[in-house]
Amino acid sequence: MVSLTETLNQHYPLIVADLANNHNGDVDLAAKMIQELFEIQQKYKFTIIPKFQYRDLDTYIHKDYKGNVNNKYISRFESTRLEFKEFLELTNLAKSLGMLTAATPFDEKSAEKVLEHKHSILKVASATANDWNLLENCVKQKLPMIVSLGGLSDYQIERVVTFLKHREADFALMHCVALYPSKDNELNLERIRTLSGRFHVPVGFSTHEHPENYLAGGLALAAGAQILERHYAKSKPGLEVNTYSSEKIIFENWLINLRNSLNQLHDLDFAKNLENQQNTLRQLKRGLYASKSIKRGEGINKSNTYAAFPVLGEQYTSNELTIRSNLILSEDVEKDQAILKSCVNETDIYSTKESILSRTRELLSQAGINLGPRIDVEISHHLGIENFQSVGAILIPLINREYAKKLVVMTKDQSHPEHFHKLKEETFLVHMGKLKVMLENEIKILAPGDVLVIPRKSKHSMFALADTVFEEISSTNFSDDSFYSESQKFIENRKTPISLWF
Repeated sequence: MVSLTETLNQHYPLIVADLANNHNGDVDLAAKMIQELFEIQQKYKFTIIPKFQYRDLDTYIHKDYKGNVNNKYISRFESTRLEFKEFLELTNLAKSLGMLTAATPFDEKSAEKVLEHKHSILKVASATANDWNLLENCVKQKLPMIVSLGGLSDYQIERVVTFLKHREADFALMHCVALYPSKDNELNLERIRTLSGRFHVPVGFSTHEHPENYLAGGLALAAGAQILERHYAKSKPGLEVNTYSSEKIIFENWLINLRNSLNQLHDLDFAKNLENQQNTLRQLKRGLYASKSIKRGEGINKSNTYAAFPVLGEQYTSNELTIRSNLILSEDVEKDQAILKSCVNETDIYSTKESILSRTRELLSQAGINLGPRIDVEISHHLGIENFQSVGAILIPLINREYAKKLVVMTKDQSHPEHFHKLKEETFLVHMGKLKVMLENEIKILAPGDVLVIPRKSKHSMFALADTVFEEISSTNFSDDSFYSESQKFIENRKTPISLWF
């Protein structure tokens, strides 16, 4: 089973096409809709997921209300009924085309059918998002879940998220306006950003706006939506499409507008774009010139150079004269002559450290951790700083008294060697990512919020399964209290102290 995180693309949203009752109880019509969605997926290269709505109508509708034509929903459900075997037939059709599939269960038996039919995703509708018994049953199916939040207050949403996180569900949230159709001024798309920032899970948008509103999808993407859901329909004689469902042409136009929005939101060739920008801006910079005659072997610095416009060919620009670079002339340069790169031997003496610190600052920001400007860190690199990305960690000591606290930052696939402490007992608390800890030959997998105690003299090692930030809370930390199982392999000075904001 593929996790929801693995299904989501960094740049392109998942598209969930809700067939709902638009099949009108006609298997052939539903099959044509799936075939159309497959053709659209092939044409536009979005991942499109046909979604069904499952109801065990024999038990879902109270026996005293079966056939009640005065209730529009009962009338609709009964008149568009498909049996579970027909849903399975349609599901298998979509799978045979290589498509992922999803289903929304509205009762406990239907939830079990979603698993039985081997759907890729279980979708929870807004109406059942806080139906706790049904939600519990949905979680038990152990499928990736997408949960719509239409009509739920902030407090109710928090209860739903807490419920799901406590049960270690693999889920995403969908901002949804449960008005059919939704007016443009009712969409409240900024909620997508709010939900993502508050709950730190993937967030999408379940759309019920007018089908020809092509702006809302792009705005949702700009707000951070990673999943978009839209009702899909196909008309036939005697069957009208409702006001919030899209037929093929409108659905394709919607995708075209999404693609245009994505082209403006994500520059997939940003490296080339950046190079072009830099080449343009170089023409507006000042060049570096000798303020006096400089001999071969002398260093270039601000005392023997000046900056002036324009920049000539391969000349150094004024911004390239920095403490991070050591510039030594390889031939004599006369006063007022341009300092050309062909005349200089350059050594970048800080790039590795700066790259490590930059990535550390980025991960701390993602974890929502703010540190002051005078924080010192330790770059731990047991096999040398050149091997830091495979074996290493950033250690950030914050407190060291009778109690101690430090932050540890590790990038994906980075390891920290096996060791133990004779004097210090420590506790790990994960803020972000996923950490594998080998504790006395027992594997522990820690996710955000997880806590693990490391008793004194207990051998342990760490491996980051994802970019990870965690706290180490302990008794007093002593610099000579770490004993490594393979210390003979390590370099002598395995830690480099440096300012985080260097």
